Amino acid sequence: MTPLLLATALAVGAPASKDKAPAPQIYGEWEFEAFVENGVESPAATPPHRYRFNRDGTWQVFQGDKETADRRGFKFDQKADPSALDFNTQPAGQDSPLVRAIYRLDRDSLTICSGGPEGVRPTVFEAPAGSKNYLIRLRRVKPKD
Repeated sequence: MTPLLLATALAVGAPASKDKAPAPQIYGEWEFEAFVENGVESPAATPPHRYRFNRDGTWQVFQGDKETADRRGFKFDQKADPSALDFNTQPAGQDSPLVRAIYRLDRDSLTICSGGPEGVRPTVFEAPAGSKNYLIRLRRVKPKD
């Protein structure tokens, strides 16, 4: 057997290396745990607010089981550092201001920090007193069986 043929046979017959686990996704439903604005943390409302990020590029807002706003678009960039998230992209109406944010996803926890409507995208996950930033912490809502 020639060395090239032997190497090919070994490569084809070798067990597959363990694939990396897929990166966590922002898609799905998320429930507010806390909200930080002007340096003050507030607990989630009762019933809690929820965001649902749909695979069609729209997001929804719920209070309890009631949808509280029209569907609007969102875009995210996992490759940005930190990961970037834009709210109110198309199909949002003219009266929905663009909101630039960053986000951090850790399994079933999602942290979003925004500079507010039409504000500058933050570079750190902070919402200190005197800033226009706000920060929200959410946890993934598990689908009901």
